[in-house]
Amino acid sequence: MKMKRILVLICGFLFLNLAQEVNAEGRINEAIQLIHKGNIKEAEKILVVEAEKNDAEACFFLSQIKLLGEYKFVESGLALLRKSISLGFAPAMDTLAGYYLHGEFLPKDHQTALMYYQLAANRGYGPSQFNYGIMLKNGEKTPQDLEDAFVYLALAALNVDDLGDISEDAAEYRNEVASKLSSQMYQDALIKIGKFEKKH
Repeated sequence: MKMKRILVLICGFLFLNLAQEVNAEGRINEAIQLIHKGNIKEAEKILVVEAEKNDAEACFFLSQIKLLGEYKFVESGLALLRKSISLGFAPAMDTLAGYYLHGEFLPKDHQTALMYYQLAANRGYGPSQFNYGIMLKNGEKTPQDLEDAFVYLALAALNVDDLGDISEDAAEYRNEVASKLSSQMYQDALIKIGKFEKKH
């Protein structure tokens, strides 16, 4: 009898957590729809509540409202963006990388941009796989690494869900890089891709 009560409590707790997650996701989707309709104030109210609950996606969207909205709140916007990153949200990592790369809201810093692109790319985020691969391919203000460029561009080419038609561009760049690799580098790159795919 005691075991049955414990099981009921555990199931109830799991159901409550799942319901809260579904509710939070629904609230964030509602906020996103409000943003698309131009109702930023109402979206912001929802996102503030969810961000206070440490929802990474809410922190991210709220950061973008603060950074890109009518009134710029750079310090609090960047703090929310970093909070989203600390909660593991890859699109936030990609966005911060872009800000460092282009010197938007922050001083230009190619090395830091490269680091954040790599973090998000390693989480399987397609836009970062593409951007990181291109930075490694071009070697602009970063060391050129054709083997890893091939790996990340190949992953981006496979990541149609995140990239859509851009995955075709990734495939073209991947093929361009492949033509410059030695057979050993090519084999090593294929092994890296296989290991990545097993993790994800």
